[in-house]
Amino acid sequence: MMPLEWMEQQIYDNGIEIIPYDFGSQRIRAVYCDDVIGLSPLVDTDREKKCLLAEEFAHHQLNHGNILKDPHQETIARRSAHDRLIGLDGLIRACEAGCNSFNEVADYLDVTEEFLNEAIKEYASRYGTHAIKENYIIAFIPNLQIYKAERGGN
Repeated sequence: MMPLEWMEQQIYDNGIEIIPYDFGSQRIRAVYCDDVIGLSPLVDTDREKKCLLAEEFAHHQLNHGNILKDPHQETIARRSAHDRLIGLDGLIRACEAGCNSFNEVADYLDVTEEFLNEAIKEYASRYGTHAIKENYIIAFIPNLQIYKAERGGN
């Protein structure tokens, strides 16, 4: 649950400028290049802005050269953005906070439902059908379900 301001501060602290930029396309929402993140004026919610900035910041931190020549770099940046804004710990916190539906989890984590859905798909490709962390089982397939495993007593 990091606010947009926190994400923006991380970016500014790393010497990156955020500028509004009209890409002339509704499909392009944000681009990182040479310590500048161009953000489309069509991005109209703080949640969407934060999700896009997290991914573009990950490009700054992790990618080198022209990522158009290496699509794997896009995957690396997305994975980093998912982990930064959600992660298994975030899913567990959402469960502990009483979130019972997909949109409640997205609301709690302050991310878009689209971003959460992409993260769940990516986690399924990384971990398989589920992941176990501490005493939680996080199922990704067929849909997101988070269970707290009760410890048996003697």
